[in-house]
Amino acid sequence: ADWVWYLGLRGTSVADGTIIFNTMSAFVFLLEWCSGSRSLRLRTAGAVCLSLLGVAIVQRRPGEDFAAGGSFGCFGQSGGNLLVLLAAFLYACYQVKFDQATKSLGIASTNVVVGLQGLASMLFLLP
Repeated sequence: ADWVWYLGLRGTSVADGTIIFNTMSAFVFLLEWCSGSRSLRLRTAGAVCLSLLGVAIVQRRPGEDFAAGGSFGCFGQSGGNLLVLLAAFLYACYQVKFDQATKSLGIASTNVVVGLQGLASMLFLLP
């Protein structure tokens, strides 16, 4: 998910990327709802719709293109935005799976798992 995020940033601005990436919470809710681990309530659905509407309103600037690089291969800013949206979805998938995998662990064990994951990323995924 991180690599897709960085690829997307080559075609859009960091500000737009951050705004779009914040849709991740809506993806987490939808994935949990589809898997049956969260129930759909009117209040929750309204909050998700409101948050997505907020992302759309903040993102919407007709006629302006603030892409960092202007274009990325065959992608323009729209392509960069779509890559960032894909990164948000992939990170939401990761978050839901991580929560399911560590549900039975206590807080101390979960912290150890997260620490080991960070250590592995540092050692094996250096650029």
